[in-house]
Amino acid sequence: MRPISSIPFLLVLLWFGTGATALFAQKSKPPISTGNGKDPLVLVDHIPLKNKAEMELVKPEQIESVEVNKKNPERLYGPKAKHGAVLVITKLGNFEEIRRAYYWGLIQEQVTEAEKNPDYLGRKIQFVVDGELQVSLGRMKNLSEEDIQDLRMLSAREGRVEFGKKAKGLWYVISTQ
Repeated sequence: MRPISSIPFLLVLLWFGTGATALFAQKSKPPISTGNGKDPLVLVDHIPLKNKAEMELVKPEQIESVEVNKKNPERLYGPKAKHGAVLVITKLGNFEEIRRAYYWGLIQEQVTEAEKNPDYLGRKIQFVVDGELQVSLGRMKNLSEEDIQDLRMLSAREGRVEFGKKAKGLWYVISTQ
């Protein structure tokens, strides 16, 4: 068996156990949920994941413990956990810090790309800072990670629902301190 190199694979082993089932599960999509399907709800430092990609933010060496709750997890985590829950506790103990650093890195990459290609901003990505839509690159370049109080990344569909715009691509919604 290959070494555990990702959290989704680790969760497959924990959820299904070891042996043939885990080897089979290794070849299929891991059972990770944000609470919408028949998969277990995954929480990191008691924070439910926003999407499956966020599980990749936590590296195996950052994990302090993992708890699998298959019996009555709804009592602890509500109806989204009706198919079980997996609680990952990081050594840092603050998944929001891990999440913020990751999204800030993505924003920096997007700003660099938008500088090279002016058509990129507004077509591929949208920046919203303190409720202001279509923030300029200049304002984005002047922000620092320390300025950020909250940072969310939305899909195009989620962005249209929240802001009523017909933009394509990703939305980065930032609240400053």
